[in-house]
Amino acid sequence: MPCYFWGCHGDGSPGTFEPGEPSLWLVQRGSSTTTTIWRSPLAWQIAIFLGFQSFLYYVTISWLPEILHSHGISMETAGWLLSFTQLVGLPASFFIPVLAGRAQSQIWIAFMLGMCSIVGYSGLLLGSSYPILIVLP
Repeated sequence: MPCYFWGCHGDGSPGTFEPGEPSLWLVQRGSSTTTTIWRSPLAWQIAIFLGFQSFLYYVTISWLPEILHSHGISMETAGWLLSFTQLVGLPASFFIPVLAGRAQSQIWIAFMLGMCSIVGYSGLLLGSSYPILIVLP
């Protein structure tokens, strides 16, 4: 009985589980020549890219104000610059997936996003002037 009420609708009423066609429940076994997910180069590339993306997000959120403060910017201004950085990235998070969905290969999109990250974080590491610190991240 509990399996029938897993979801909820928008109005708060419980959803029901409709089992459907029993033949759809059967698991189709692949041939013995299929590769596992652990040996797939594409799976590893995606995992590494998403791992770096997550790492860079948390580095930005936690260290960007401190890096800016160490370059002589007040903590208040550094916090506002972090907010500005997040706001600037917001439109890209909407149109990049649309572009990726339309592209035949997402290699160039991933490459360009990676290069933008490298240039931005290199500017934070090596930059010493105020405009470079604002423009590059």
